[in-house]
Amino acid sequence: MAMGRKRTKAVPLLRIAYDSTPTPEAEKYNHLGIIQSISGKYTCDIDNVKQTIRGTCLSLSQKVSGRSGANPNTAIKLYNTVVIRKVLFDFELWNSISSADMQQLEVAHHVCLKRAQGLPHLTCSDMVLGLAGVTSIEALIDLHKLAFICSLCHAPIDEPCHILFILRLCKFDLCENRKIGFIPDIVKILQKTSP
Repeated sequence: MAMGRKRTKAVPLLRIAYDSTPTPEAEKYNHLGIIQSISGKYTCDIDNVKQTIRGTCLSLSQKVSGRSGANPNTAIKLYNTVVIRKVLFDFELWNSISSADMQQLEVAHHVCLKRAQGLPHLTCSDMVLGLAGVTSIEALIDLHKLAFICSLCHAPIDEPCHILFILRLCKFDLCENRKIGFIPDIVKILQKTSP
């Protein structure tokens, strides 16, 4: 009986080309202030995201509230349109978020929703989400990622973003050893929702 390492397929490095012109790839690149690496890993600083949630929420509540405070419906609408959009900027690149990090985001989300509704600190989180008519941060991230992949699928076939998406999809199918990035996250989301 021979023991040893399991053999994996050696997959050649795929070069991206547009109109037969090879596109050079850098190890790391910066686009709109977002630093992305060629490995597909994105370092999402959860502490920074939590501070953004709380800081923006507190700043917004101070600006909006008058003598009696803001109307809870108005505060929640502002929270959804301002805070959530600011926090979820570049969320498509968040991959492999640990459950502990997701829990921290949920706690910050619940604290802000409790404050917006004027509820006591010890109010049950499920009740807070139900009263506000809002879902969890994890569900929002999953929903927005699915909407993003839907827009990629419906992009015109000759668009570079669609070509790159198809190339990454094929690369995901071929590479067994590298399962990080946007496509594996979408597969995980789809596996969560399927029976």
